[in-house]
Amino acid sequence: MANKVWKSKAYKGTKVDYVKSQIAISKLLNQNGIKDIQHSSYQDKAQIMFIKELKIEDKNMKVGVKISVPEVSDKTKNQLYRALFYYLKAKFESLTFGFVEEYNEAFVKEFMPYLIADKQGRTVADIILPRLGNAISYTKDGGQLYLEEIKDDDEAPPKTQANSSEFVS
Repeated sequence: MANKVWKSKAYKGTKVDYVKSQIAISKLLNQNGIKDIQHSSYQDKAQIMFIKELKIEDKNMKVGVKISVPEVSDKTKNQLYRALFYYLKAKFESLTFGFVEEYNEAFVKEFMPYLIADKQGRTVADIILPRLGNAISYTKDGGQLYLEEIKDDDEAPPKTQANSSEFVS
């Protein structure tokens, strides 16, 4: 696989070693109540996984998060980990400032693509993106994109909270 050409020049010239960025990421996660953290890398693949304890609907639960770092090389490692640090920092700041809903539920929404969704360690994105790819193949040009195949006679506006009888305020 050929290395990706990064369009962003952000952090390209950083002098901050990726290990320092990993330490800063761990410190940031600790400051947000996360103690179980794993940084791992193998060849040109890297990822960070962590577990956040949340209380949602009066239930205490652990939510796993796995974020892959794309195509890491010796040349891009410092840049990618610096970008990851600021990406995570921005997410946690948006949660703590209250720009999004209640913290615990907002955490799930903010990290939705990265949530570990099954015992095999697949994330929500790992499960949904292949279905999205299939949906693109059967969606008509100009048609509404749905994850399930819709027959012509089934074409109806999407069910939203605004027009759903299931919506509870």
